[in-house]
Amino acid sequence: MLDNAPTVLREPAEPGKPVVDPAVWTGAEIAKRTDWLRVLTEEELAALAETAARARREIGDDPNGILRADPASFDLGPFAGAMDEVFHRIRDGCGFQLIRGMPVREWDRLDLAVAYWAMGLRIGRPLSNNPEGDMIGSVIDLGKDYD
Repeated sequence: MLDNAPTVLREPAEPGKPVVDPAVWTGAEIAKRTDWLRVLTEEELAALAETAARARREIGDDPNGILRADPASFDLGPFAGAMDEVFHRIRDGCGFQLIRGMPVREWDRLDLAVAYWAMGLRIGRPLSNNPEGDMIGSVIDLGKDYD
């Protein structure tokens, strides 16, 4: 279990005064930094693949098995420390982390879902994403320009 005690003391916001906090930034400011970006290494991907393989032995090909499986089935092994760092950067830093390098074209969709679920379990607790109760959703680039 992660230590939830903050490592950064934050001053409460006061009306009429600027907020000074690591999670206060503009798009232009965050674009100049890289502390919000984590690129997975081959070793980390191997650990995630092992996590997925171990969980798949329990849930088989049933995506709903993710929800019924024992959380211990999603142990990240050597990748747990990396996710602890991600957790602390979210909580004590800019408020988010972008993890790049998941092999979305190479891995089976259920293996990807298991890996994402395992990472999420390490840093928090599962909650539905919408009123329908969906626990995992897909984000698809439709190629639209919103500018």
